[in-house]
Amino acid sequence: MLHKEQTDPCEQSCAKCNDGGDCSSVRAVLQEILGNEYSEERATAIIMIADDPNLHKGVPESSQIPALFFRSIIALMNRRTNALEKKSISLEKKSITDELTGLLNRRGFMDRLKSEMARAERGTENIGLLMIDIDYFKNLNDTYGHQFGDLVLKEVTRAISENTRKYDITGRYGGEEIIVALPGRNLTEEKMKRVAENIRNAVAALRFKSPDGLDSNSVSVTVSIGCEMFLPEAGVENSGDRVDEDIGNMIQAADQALYSAKNGGRNRVEVAETPVSNIVSFSRNRVGS
Repeated sequence: MLHKEQTDPCEQSCAKCNDGGDCSSVRAVLQEILGNEYSEERATAIIMIADDPNLHKGVPESSQIPALFFRSIIALMNRRTNALEKKSISLEKKSITDELTGLLNRRGFMDRLKSEMARAERGTENIGLLMIDIDYFKNLNDTYGHQFGDLVLKEVTRAISENTRKYDITGRYGGEEIIVALPGRNLTEEKMKRVAENIRNAVAALRFKSPDGLDSNSVSVTVSIGCEMFLPEAGVENSGDRVDEDIGNMIQAADQALYSAKNGGRNRVEVAETPVSNIVSFSRNRVGS
């Protein structure tokens, strides 16, 4: 071994290191790589690993220190790379997640919906779209405060999640609007509307205590829901631009159905009159709020 019979492997001069025995060049490289994680003890341990005779097998004696040292460095770099990859994944997840509700934010939802729509465009599945809006949410915030409004929004989100499937896509579209995509080969308008009604009933059953304690009765909320279906034509392949157009048509139609539900008295589910397909685009005008 290169530092034979030493407690500290760098106490004596080592001709192969050419460092006068203190391994200063090796330690300098380790300090640059490890940064804040560097310590003399950790550097010594790495040097001792490079001095392990069991690792020398098959390596020419003249190359043992460089080969084994850099093998240790590569292992360290791989560990650092894995840590950076995990951090990158975590940051990406945060960038597409709504902080308050834990749902996908608008960007994250649209990315997922685009992938589902591309699959649906090949005629493999239908997609239902629900646009959900909490009724009189501004009045709720004005009366009880924004913290109470946040609580309501989170509980409504939970009720929606409990009444949708794991592979359905749910996102916060903006403000008090939640949007849900329901992909499914056998999805029908009737099934889509049943999901919407289950969500509406679950939200209506929620009860909240008045935060100021002045209201003896519990506070309740309702939602209005607009629904739209995408029915693909098998064998028709469309470009990415057409996928974006179909998504726009779906959202516009669901939005119009939502406002029809609002105008019809709220706490209602309305389905758009005509489904979107990848053959025909429909132009719709928004009704009054």
